[in-house]
Amino acid sequence: SPFTGATPPDFDSQYSRLVEYSVDEEARTVDQTWSFHGPGKGSLFSYAVGDADYLPRTGHVLGTYGFLTVVNGEEHETRGVGTASVRVIEVDPKTQDVVFDVTLDAPLSILPGGWHGYRAERIDMFGQKRAAVSPD
Repeated sequence: SPFTGATPPDFDSQYSRLVEYSVDEEARTVDQTWSFHGPGKGSLFSYAVGDADYLPRTGHVLGTYGFLTVVNGEEHETRGVGTASVRVIEVDPKTQDVVFDVTLDAPLSILPGGWHGYRAERIDMFGQKRAAVSPD
């Protein structure tokens, strides 16, 4: 859409989430059945390249925030880290418990642009939980 001159929304109103919908093709309806706005006191905002995978063995959801720019309404630069970071969170949708949470970021002075990632995958090896992030 063309630029209107309108001020973009403040960061407190922007958020990214993991979400699940139920689709009834016959009735042509869609209902939200579950969502997760992020751990802690505030929300997360990933400007682009997010991903969510259902993990059938555990019933959990693995969420990738691949271009995270805001945490708890605060821009990364304000927090002293590079513009973007990567965060991978595994959530139990039944309890909303976070069972795995890892962040990849760097100090603003060392890596001003920060990190970007996409399509993290959960790998089970020798009974241990691990996650791998493939670079852009």
